[in-house]
Amino acid sequence: MLAHTPIWTGPGSTDLADAFERHLPLSRQERAYALGGVETDWLNALRDRAHRGHEQHLIDLTNRLLQLLSDPKAHDKFKEQFEQAYEEALRSAYPAAGLC
Repeated sequence: MLAHTPIWTGPGSTDLADAFERHLPLSRQERAYALGGVETDWLNALRDRAHRGHEQHLIDLTNRLLQLLSDPKAHDKFKEQFEQAYEEALRSAYPAAGLC
């Protein structure tokens, strides 16, 4: 039953998911910027929860993800830093889900 429950049911898309979508062409051109396992629905859910719940740690993590996506080439270890912040955000928001 839970497997069929949508992750994101909110209206529209968040700034974080939009930034990720803008990043996709670069990730297809250069493997160093490809992000495996990142889903826009989870990005939407994380960003929405951070702001709706006023969860400062989650706000900080999703802001970090936005910063990395804004200029991936400016970060030496973009992929590693993004994946680390993404996994930490998932664990912070949904610790019992065993997502990571």
